[in-house]
Amino acid sequence: NDDPHHDYCSIDWCGYLKSVRDKTPYDHTSHALSRPVLDAIKPVFNNLCSRKSLARVVDASTQNPNEGFHSLVWLMSPKHKASSGTTFEIACCLAVIIFNDGHFALGDIFNVMCGYRGYYTDQAMVHFDNNRLHTESKENNRKRRKEAGRILIQNDDEEEDNDSIIDGADQIDDDNNNTNPVTGATTEDSDTTTDKIKEHGQKNNK
Repeated sequence: NDDPHHDYCSIDWCGYLKSVRDKTPYDHTSHALSRPVLDAIKPVFNNLCSRKSLARVVDASTQNPNEGFHSLVWLMSPKHKASSGTTFEIACCLAVIIFNDGHFALGDIFNVMCGYRGYYTDQAMVHFDNNRLHTESKENNRKRRKEAGRILIQNDDEEEDNDSIIDGADQIDDDNNNTNPVTGATTEDSDTTTDKIKEHGQKNNK
């Protein structure tokens, strides 16, 4: 209550702003986090909202690289199946290698363990890496197309609003012209004016 933060709230749904508008009391205590909890989570919140963190999603990438790493771990050691600590540890080590250097890097392990690696093993590792890159590229392209479509729809809406404004202005001009028509000078009026000027000049000469 002593230090309210409602700078980014809307009066449409914020109870505090409504109370300020209506000049009624408002109490934050019933649904507010304690100060120690706020102090603990605020650095995490600021880190997630920082420009450095948000820069990771510029190209439709994931903000949290751990998501891809975890998917590799659970692929080799599923959560819904029981496995020993050794199996999980091996899965984590393999996931680190694949996540950082790709499947082809596993060939070095095969060389150490087996003394060699065959042609088809290399081809399989290359195939896995290509599939992984293709899947990531396809997902990123899908996100880009979705974002481009959203921007295009927004631009179309803005153009429609601008056209409506222009049409309204043209209609107002037409109404004004119909209400106050401007009549141009006819040839007969011009001749009459010229004759009057000549008569006035002749009188002055006399």
